[in-house]
Amino acid sequence: MKNEEKKKIRKEKKEKMKKHLEIIRKIGLKPNFSELSRIYGFDRRTIKKYWDEYEEGTKNQKQNTK
Repeated sequence: MKNEEKKKIRKEKKEKMKKHLEIIRKIGLKPNFSELSRIYGFDRRTIKKYWDEYEEGTKNQKQNTK
């Protein structure tokens, strides 16, 4: 596989993982980062980073509206 193809596949996986996290967030659950890492092939700490970045983003948005 060429490097460009690998990047494209990785980007698609990342987008799917982010959508999965959005669904979990809407349901109101905390994700199992280890399980998601097995599904998507990312390190569990990377998935947690995306989860935490979203959480911080929503907190900042709430503070800006006050």
